[in-house]
Amino acid sequence: MAERWIDCVGYEPFYEVSDLGNVRSKRRNRMLKKTINKEGYVQYLFSVNARKKNIMGHQLVTTAFIGPCPSGHIPLHNNGVRHDNRLTNLRYGTFKDNTADAIQHGTLCVGVRNHLSKLTEQEVLTIRSMSGTNVQIAKLFNVTKGNVSQIRNRVTWKHI
Repeated sequence: MAERWIDCVGYEPFYEVSDLGNVRSKRRNRMLKKTINKEGYVQYLFSVNARKKNIMGHQLVTTAFIGPCPSGHIPLHNNGVRHDNRLTNLRYGTFKDNTADAIQHGTLCVGVRNHLSKLTEQEVLTIRSMSGTNVQIAKLFNVTKGNVSQIRNRVTWKHI
């Protein structure tokens, strides 16, 4: 099946996007270079009338092929691979759908994968097995008593 090309919404005279997630310049008749941002998403640098703007690849594909994003929705990757912008891999969904997908794909930043985490999984297991007050345990691990309470009650760190 041949790659299908459609004008980029809002940039019709200048750029086209394909159902495989590629973008090309209509003026120069060449493919644009993909860059991966720090979150792992593909973005393209558009330049129109001396103005430059980074546009996300998944937004270009969904807007062109599926249509405008409904209110309260965002583009989602069916397979959880952020740089896979094929039309067959994209759909619109809610933030709740996005979280459910992240859990299913194992990409949700929980526990030690969360860059703000102060504790390791072993420390959390130790906290759960300890006796003593939340205040005493919090001082030992340099966290708040509320944090200890949430760990013990499995409000946080429920994946272990």
